[in-house]
Amino acid sequence: MVRLTTDLLRVAESRLNTLQERELVLRGLKIPQIENLALLEDGYDVLDLSDNEVKKLDNFPLNTKRLSCLLLNNNSVSRISESLCDQLVGLKELVLTNNRLASLAEVGHLSKLKQLEHLVLLDNPVVFQAHYRLFVIQALPKLKSLDYRKVKAKERAEAQTLFSSAAGRSLVEAAEADPKAQQQESKAGGDPPAGGAKGGGSGLALSSAQKRQVRAALEAAKTKEEVDRLELQLKTGTFVFTEEEETPAPAPVAAPEPVAAAAEVDGSEGGGGKGSKRNKASGKGTKSPAKRRAPEPTRADAEADEDVDMS
Repeated sequence: MVRLTTDLLRVAESRLNTLQERELVLRGLKIPQIENLALLEDGYDVLDLSDNEVKKLDNFPLNTKRLSCLLLNNNSVSRISESLCDQLVGLKELVLTNNRLASLAEVGHLSKLKQLEHLVLLDNPVVFQAHYRLFVIQALPKLKSLDYRKVKAKERAEAQTLFSSAAGRSLVEAAEADPKAQQQESKAGGDPPAGGAKGGGSGLALSSAQKRQVRAALEAAKTKEEVDRLELQLKTGTFVFTEEEETPAPAPVAAPEPVAAAAEVDGSEGGGGKGSKRNKASGKGTKSPAKRRAPEPTRADAEADEDVDMS
């Protein structure tokens, strides 16, 4: 990373843009924070800080009147200073495409920028919040365009109706309480969640169940905008995973009973005839052969015996 030092500011590119405005170009330097801008002496209309690593919109010189356009797309901005209105009093256009703003309360800090007319918050997690557009419109009465779309009178009327109701006031109160809860959690030693209790972040390894959910969501997407939205949710950790029930493990299969011994299968002790081997698998044993009875003597045999005696 490169610090925004006074030496860097002296050698940075300075030019007249197509609108004949004085512009200072500080893009693509991986600058982590804004500092030392008092050296510029409020001598520029446009400040380009795109493609850096700025995390908080803060630390501009007080009462900067000339600077009217601030470009901060493709950074890591997740917080906006509440005192920004005292610093950028002449700001009319603010571009924060592809940052990490997730809270309506942080966006609400821009409401004190009295001259702000054009605001871009595309590709930030906050755009998925309920009533996001109406919330920003009611917070910035002078806003002419939001996310490159003109603010219409009908939308202003809808915003006024919504936020004058109890539901709208509850939404504002919840938005204001959100950063306070995160601050208390941080003081207690815990890190604020990046994407909710069940969210997925780009730096987290996904389980096989989570990968299936992402794949199913991508297959269900019908337009490129829906696919881009899913990619942004995964990148910023706002994709919500559902808990899947674990599939019960299959019951263990009982081992087959050992084949009975030949003596038990045959049904007789030591009965090992030819049929015993064939009948072991079927469980049928061979019966022991019955003892033969001697035939009873006949009458002819008796007479033959008498003749033998007489002789």
